[in-house]
Amino acid sequence: MLFQTSGEPDNNHMLFTLLAKLSVASFGLSEFTLRLPTLLGFAVFLGGIKLVLQRLVPGWVQVIGIAAIGLNPYLVDYFSIARGYGLALGLMTLGLACLIAAMCDTPGAVGLGKARTALFLFALAALANLAFLLPLLAAIAIVCSPMLDRRASSTYAMQLRQTWAMVWPILPILLYLIRPMVVLARKGLLAAGGNRGFWQDTVGSLIDRTSDAGAYLAEARWSFIVWIAAVALIAPFVLASLRTADRRRFAALAIVGGMLLLAAVGSVAQHWIFGVALLEGRRALFFIPLFLLFALALAAVPRVAPRPLVAATLAVGILAPSLLIVHNLGAMNLRYVRDWKFDAASRETMLATKAWLAAHPLRGPARMRVNWILGPSSNFYRATLGLESVLLPIDWRERPGFEGVADLYYVETRDEQAVAKFDARILQRSTVAGTSLLERAPASSRAP
Repeated sequence: MLFQTSGEPDNNHMLFTLLAKLSVASFGLSEFTLRLPTLLGFAVFLGGIKLVLQRLVPGWVQVIGIAAIGLNPYLVDYFSIARGYGLALGLMTLGLACLIAAMCDTPGAVGLGKARTALFLFALAALANLAFLLPLLAAIAIVCSPMLDRRASSTYAMQLRQTWAMVWPILPILLYLIRPMVVLARKGLLAAGGNRGFWQDTVGSLIDRTSDAGAYLAEARWSFIVWIAAVALIAPFVLASLRTADRRRFAALAIVGGMLLLAAVGSVAQHWIFGVALLEGRRALFFIPLFLLFALALAAVPRVAPRPLVAATLAVGILAPSLLIVHNLGAMNLRYVRDWKFDAASRETMLATKAWLAAHPLRGPARMRVNWILGPSSNFYRATLGLESVLLPIDWRERPGFEGVADLYYVETRDEQAVAKFDARILQRSTVAGTSLLERAPASSRAP
């Protein structure tokens, strides 16, 4: 909680870390128990998406929405690993559902209890992963927005008191979040990300991560760009149409759009003001469900709207998400996480290590050196495969991590030449992960 971890502090997704420790303490260490908080996050995520879609679109469009969002291949990656992203996504979407309920259930008023719940859930999402601080700040801004309405019947003082009543319960969390942000800033870890521009780094990285699994989309990046541009162009007309025809649906769509816009503006603003890198890849993960919800909601345009507008909304709000579902199903990958593809063969490699140790009994525990990026997974399987008595703890803190004499080497394939000087020879290669397991040749077969 003090972010004084032995590893990189940005990997300490605090709320997830605590829940994972609780899960392991209760059920023992395994791949499943480490992922229980993430699985919980996925269940909450689907529930939150369902609640938000109920406010935005008719029932049959909700089915399309749940499939388009819930099966997104990049999101699925993060609902299958032991990190805080999936838990944060679940808490954020449930918080968004509560925020919409607070702002829309009683026209002209904000539900105090629901608003408090919404902000608390957004704050928990930020505790699960610090990248979700931007959605939290966006939610606070939306809750405070009624104070800008001069037509409101209540006085400014009354509105200020109500806003304070909604915000003060999360102040301890906001104050706590200062600590990890300071630690990350001191270590220069807030510079991780992009510096070319919001469109190239943030939007471009999410398009690439969503489309890279489909070879048919490798050269069709433009299709996502056209879709995003069309949504941005059509949205103002849909909002104008809903404002008179369906006030509650208008408010719900405005809140989702406001979250999307404020988070984007916040990312750009922190980049220019504080020199923080633009959000990229997994750090911008929350933009995917927000954009998809916003695009789907455009399909709810009143049918009395001009026919060209109705046709355009059906294209961007139903046809495009339906095509995305087809892509999602074809791109589904259960073998590895795209951002950590190098770990795809970690379990198989450590099983091969276990077999090698059984076939080559040594006088004492064997030493294994690994590329530093493979260290955490190697030590995890060392513990879960029962290798503590025959394999020394793998020290990967020094980079590249594999320098020095050892019995076994687990490195990226491109590093094979670097360990060849230790008389290492290949035992196993993974073409998917791009990694290799090598053994040190017996003394009798080494070159003189």
